[in-house]
Amino acid sequence: MNAPQQVRSGEGWPQLNQRWLADELLMLRQRIDPDAQLEPVARMDADAEFEPALECCARLFGLSSFERELLLLAAGVELDSGVRDAVAR
Repeated sequence: MNAPQQVRSGEGWPQLNQRWLADELLMLRQRIDPDAQLEPVARMDADAEFEPALECCARLFGLSSFERELLLLAAGVELDSGVRDAVAR
């Protein structure tokens, strides 16, 4: 699926994808370290106009929910120091 150039209130796909991924990584940190004092996240869901890169990869490669979460974890360790620290603990 080609990403549309403009979706939702003028935000482009890259900005939406980055915000969606940041939310997913924060929720991942909350699952890894439930005692962490993190701000609650209001999940930003994908819709017909916006398909996040992770969801697109999961669909294209036929990933199971476990494989999708493992891909998110691998990316999170590289992209988010909070996820990296939570995994290390």
